[in-house]
Amino acid sequence: MGNACVAAGGTPHRADITVVNDTNFPLQLDQSVGCNRECQCKGWQVTEGKIVEGCQPPDEIPAFSKGLFSVSGRDSSAVAPEGKVFYRNEALKLDVTLSFTKTGWASKHNSAASMTVNGKPDAKDSWIRVIKKEPKRWSEVLATDVNVDTWTFTLRPRETGEDWMKMVRAIGDAKIKVGF
Repeated sequence: MGNACVAAGGTPHRADITVVNDTNFPLQLDQSVGCNRECQCKGWQVTEGKIVEGCQPPDEIPAFSKGLFSVSGRDSSAVAPEGKVFYRNEALKLDVTLSFTKTGWASKHNSAASMTVNGKPDAKDSWIRVIKKEPKRWSEVLATDVNVDTWTFTLRPRETGEDWMKMVRAIGDAKIKVGF
């Protein structure tokens, strides 16, 4: 069926994107971000091309798992895909944004991709009191790796030592969904 963001048909300049969530925290497609188009899709913004119908970003990427989706240019178009997909963990106030720009036949630029991490836990959350430290911004705790050649976006902890495990246990004890 399709709409302004998601469509079937030919897939020139297709990119099959893998999102690796190598953390203890599940990520949900951020339904608070709209596409700014007449179709009113949620969780992404496509400025060029489309998300391939049947290959949309998953609603959730569980802890220690992968999510897959595909983007491409429009059927018979020289314009390559460009856009953003938004994930979050609302309970942890964690926001993750994937940005992609794939080059087409006529482009003078290289493909580009990035993954940004934003947000900061609320200092009043019960698990913060357990770890007895001022919460850090998630961008200080989590790292991202992006490989534009394979279209792989990876979210991982910067460090996996005792401090990381203490935080994960405290979050789990506070009944916030985490994976071990």
